[in-house]
Amino acid sequence: MDDIQVTSGVTLGSLGVVCIDDRVFEIASVDPDHPLTEHKAKGVAEALRRQDMFDEINVEPREEELTAE
Repeated sequence: MDDIQVTSGVTLGSLGVVCIDDRVFEIASVDPDHPLTEHKAKGVAEALRRQDMFDEINVEPREEELTAE
């Protein structure tokens, strides 16, 4: 999975998926040394849109990133 590029600089193996509510999922980096930047997160979102897998796709900062500022 680390060889499959989702978007530039993001491999499939570096992403984790968590179901946070009914039909609501969070996709985030599981590699603490390589968190998703806003640019990379938007690239992941665009890849998901091209796959037409979800009804709606949003890019938002994680809760802990908001409190760290």
